[in-house]
Amino acid sequence: MQSSSGETQILRGKVTAKARFSLPQALLLLLLLVFSYISVKASTPKVLAILATDTPTPTITPLPTITPTPRPHEGEVLYLTFDDGPSTRWTEQILNILDKYDAKATFFIVGKKAKEHPEVILFIERAGHSIAHHGWSHSSLNGIGFDAFANEVYLTNAALPNNATACIRLPFADEGYYTEDHATNLGLEIIWWDIDPLDWQSPGEESIEYTVLSEVEDEAIILLHDGGGNRAQTVAALETIMQELSMQGYRFKALCR
Repeated sequence: MQSSSGETQILRGKVTAKARFSLPQALLLLLLLVFSYISVKASTPKVLAILATDTPTPTITPLPTITPTPRPHEGEVLYLTFDDGPSTRWTEQILNILDKYDAKATFFIVGKKAKEHPEVILFIERAGHSIAHHGWSHSSLNGIGFDAFANEVYLTNAALPNNATACIRLPFADEGYYTEDHATNLGLEIIWWDIDPLDWQSPGEESIEYTVLSEVEDEAIILLHDGGGNRAQTVAALETIMQELSMQGYRFKALCR
């Protein structure tokens, strides 16, 4: 380095460069920093809003409401009746089917058979079914006097742990001039029927089913048999009948309550 006197001098050491800002430059830098901070602060909600809209809110679709299909005969009532029992074989099978469908029925019993099979009578009573009269000996009541008619009723009641209900079905449907009067004098109602599939003739399981299912209507009384012969067809048909009519909404009640 050359001195003011014209001589050249060598300086030893490090040369340090120092940056210097004027006051206007410093103020300008400060303003830029403040402006940058304000800009970032103002843009933050917009950025968050953009990010929020990029992720759509999932839509929850409610499950459809399932409305049960109404059954065509919901609440309508049928009355199942069984004649000529009790039977240690067929009556018990019929009771099992009725219990499966929570159905009540009326059994028009023959007094002599009830005396021979008191245990079956107990099964019928304990299951909540009705027991009614069908004569002591299952002989025709047409043309007999009042005393003979009454004897058929009294002997039957004596064979039961509890008296039969105040209903009677005439054997062979054989009604005479005085049968109704005799029944009335004893406080009994004669019960007939609306549907008779002739199951006592063993016409075939399908025939029994068809007759009942094709003729059934509200408040109908259905005639079937649990005694007096081989009732395998009746038992088989009853299972199908109960299944179909229950699906249609029918309920099964006992008569003579």
